[in-house]
Amino acid sequence: AKEDALCGKKNGVWQKYSSGDYIDFAYNFSYGLLEMGIKKGDKIITVSNNRAEWNFADMGMSMIGVIHVPVFTSLNVTEYQYIINHSEAKLILVSDKKLNSIVSSAATASGQQVQIYSFDEIDGVKNWSEIVETGKLNSLKHSQTVESIKSIISPDDFASLIYTSGTTGRAKGVILTHRNMVSNFLSAASVFNLQPEDKFLSILPLCHVGGRLGNYQTQCSGASIYYAENMGTIADNLKEIQPHIL
Repeated sequence: AKEDALCGKKNGVWQKYSSGDYIDFAYNFSYGLLEMGIKKGDKIITVSNNRAEWNFADMGMSMIGVIHVPVFTSLNVTEYQYIINHSEAKLILVSDKKLNSIVSSAATASGQQVQIYSFDEIDGVKNWSEIVETGKLNSLKHSQTVESIKSIISPDDFASLIYTSGTTGRAKGVILTHRNMVSNFLSAASVFNLQPEDKFLSILPLCHVGGRLGNYQTQCSGASIYYAENMGTIADNLKEIQPHIL
């Protein structure tokens, strides 16, 4: 239990989320997805910068067996279109107005019936908080369903679909199971040996398997995670929070 479990810098100010906030957002997001008809085995794409909300969505998906498809923010319309078609995603979460414009064009070109929500407030675009609020309103309806789904998810279930960034030609889809990710972050946690009083400055993209590994192992260790607003603010972030590890 801590007040700065996950921290994101917005407009130059740190916004801190407690462990309790994390739990509440994750559960309400999962309830909201169920109310929308999203079910175990469905896929959701995220195209986002590093931020606390990425985790709330990620954990909410994981608890109900939804497959997370985290994608780099640097792709073009054609590349996003391919991933939307290949993954057969039901929903996309984008972080900001610029990415929404690119991803929306890709979704239209794909011909798929895919809904788009944003983390930032964007005029005319559904916000991810709507899913959370829907979850809150239907928490009693879906709370037992979530617990039932959690109880049947096995370590070798399909948990995440990632697309390789360093290959020639089209990106290759890679299936990751819960066991894949958990075994890696437990090993990493034992090596880095972070403590609850430590701070981790997150730089690698969370959609990158290395950035995701660091993200999970830090949470496992109970250390606080601080997400840089952008690469240009890293030097300032280092001075402000004096992290133990990047």
